[in-house]
Amino acid sequence: MRFMLTVALLLVTGLEPSGAGAQSQAATGSVGASNSEATHIAAARVAACAKASTLSTAADYSVICYSRTAPGRAEAHAGHAHVWYILDGEGTVVTGGTIMDVETAVPGEPRGSRIEGGQPQRVAAGDVLVIPAGVPHQYTEVRSPVAYYSVNVNTAAR
Repeated sequence: MRFMLTVALLLVTGLEPSGAGAQSQAATGSVGASNSEATHIAAARVAACAKASTLSTAADYSVICYSRTAPGRAEAHAGHAHVWYILDGEGTVVTGGTIMDVETAVPGEPRGSRIEGGQPQRVAAGDVLVIPAGVPHQYTEVRSPVAYYSVNVNTAAR
């Protein structure tokens, strides 16, 4: 499971597992990064995570937990990609296509009533869904409440 999430993050961020850290390891025989700040989130806080509760945030990413009980509006994000890990429940997310009846209250964040021409993706506990920046997406059906983590990767600075 962790392997799939790691691969998804690498695909979304464009990072290479043989990047600077790996080169540093080969040259020095050690592993590390210049930024030694790590974020630990205790199990009690994770278990208590409520709808749209932010678990962690940094310049390049945020980790948010969601609990969806009903379909939502269509949306897209020019500045970040999503990696969703579905914890519980079942639903349908449409990805791609064209957002209809567009309203843009925030630049680069169009919202609309529905998506036309998109691909339905059935999601359930244990699934990972990777949504690149700019790709429209919408929960169109929630069969049972969907609890999921969203790792939002900032792509605007890349």
